[in-house]
Amino acid sequence: VVESDDDPELLFSIPFNGAVKITGLCVIGENGPSHPNTVKLWSNLPELRFENARGKGHQEISLTYDPSGTL
Repeated sequence: VVESDDDPELLFSIPFNGAVKITGLCVIGENGPSHPNTVKLWSNLPELRFENARGKGHQEISLTYDPSGTL
């Protein structure tokens, strides 16, 4: 479980040691205003910070609320 006390945005950096192909991503959030609505993905940016993450990502995914958590 990850929560943000200060800001509605979260930033994760997941480094890989080699080339990978990610075929799926599961994001589960609460209903209401705290539910995430967008995921932005970048590749090969080891120094990604909130300042440059506000722009367009290499890939952007719109999320919809799914109360049953069905994949």
